[in-house]
This record gives sequence, C-alpha cells and structure tokens, in this order.
Amino acid sequence: MRPINLLPEKHRPRGSTPGEGAGGIVALGVLGGLLLAVVLFVLSANQLSSRKDDLTRTQNETKQATAQADALKSYGNFAEIKQARVLSVRDLADGRFDWERAMRELAFLLPDEVWLTAADASLLPDATVVAGSPGAIAGPSLHVVGCARRQPDVAVTLLRLRRIHRAADVTLAESTRAQDAGEGGATGSAVDEGCGENFQFDATVAFEAAPVATPPGEKDPVPAKLGGGS
Repeated sequence: MRPINLLPEKHRPRGSTPGEGAGGIVALGVLGGLLLAVVLFVLSANQLSSRKDDLTRTQNETKQATAQADALKSYGNFAEIKQARVLSVRDLADGRFDWERAMRELAFLLPDEVWLTAADASLLPDATVVAGSPGAIAGPSLHVVGCARRQPDVAVTLLRLRRIHRAADVTLAESTRAQDAGEGGATGSAVDEGCGENFQFDATVAFEAAPVATPPGEKDPVPAKLGGGS
C-alpha cells in the first residue's frame, strides 16, 4: 500500500534533484581558488615589502659605513705618512757610516813604526780608486797617507787595514821614499819630503756599501775601547 503524506506541500522535505549538488561544489572550488590567489598575493606583497626594507636598511648601513670611513680617512693618511717617515729615517740610519769607530780602529791597528800624515773619507768613493781592485765596491772609502820606517811595515799596515769593521778592500797606490823617487828621476809622484828618509805610502780602504746583516737573536756589540758599551 502506498504511503500518503498528509503534510502540506511547503512543509514536506525536499529531495535532491539531479545536477543540483554539482553547482555547489563548483562554487566552493572557485571560492577556494580565489582564497588561494589572495593568500599568494598577500605573501608575495609581504615578501616584496620585506626585501624593500632590507634594501633600505642595507643602503643606510652603507651610507653610515662610508661616513665612518671618510671620518677615519685622515687617520689612515696619517698612518701612511708615519710609515713613510719611519722608512725614510730607517734608510738614512742604514746609510750612515760609523766613522768614529773606523778612526778608533785605525788608531789601534797602526803598527808602532807607522804614522799618518793625511787622511780623508768619503761616502761615495772615487771610481778611479776602486776600479783597479777586484770587484768594484760603490761604498764609503777612507784615503790615508802615512810614513813607515821600512817597507815590511807598509805591508803589515795594509793587512791590518783590512781588519777595520766593514772593510772590503785595500788598494795601495804608492809606497816609496822621497830620495828614491829623486834618484830615479820620477816625475808626477805623490811622494814629498814629509817622511824624510822613511817610506811614504798612499792607500785607500773601501768599505761595504751596506752593513752586513746580523742574524736574528745575535748582536754586534762595539768593544768598549772603541766607544761601545762594556
């Protein structure tokens, strides 16, 4: 027997019709897509804004660093000037020659039968003086003229002159007596009557252009008798 619904039409439950549920699903899909697009847009906008903020902060930091560098530039220039002056003073110190020590050593090294009548020194020796020696040395030089009782005393003097600190070569220009030069009829000789019957010699001591480097941890003390410490 077929059931009869006695409720009015408006109060009766409605049944689903074919195709009615598909429209709702499509609407939900569209709304989900729109929501996803909005979320992606917001995230992209936030990321772009964050990167702009990072760029602005980086530019500000760069400006601050540049300002600090400009403020400290004068100190950097001062440091460069100081370093240049230190190098200049060091070069001058390295180029100095201890003539006082050389004179003290010369006084100690001369034999008893030898004495000097003239001496002069130069930081740049005459090229003609050193040219004849093996291996020309463009360093300081000491030119001495003196007298000796005998020729062997002159030889000993030349050997001792080589013992002067930083001495590299000793050149003998002449060693003779005035009377021998007169008897031989020599002309243009540098020998004069200052030594009498003794031998007069003319020698040049050539020194190293730069002091020999002292190994690290070692010292090159000057003896006390030459003006150094004890």
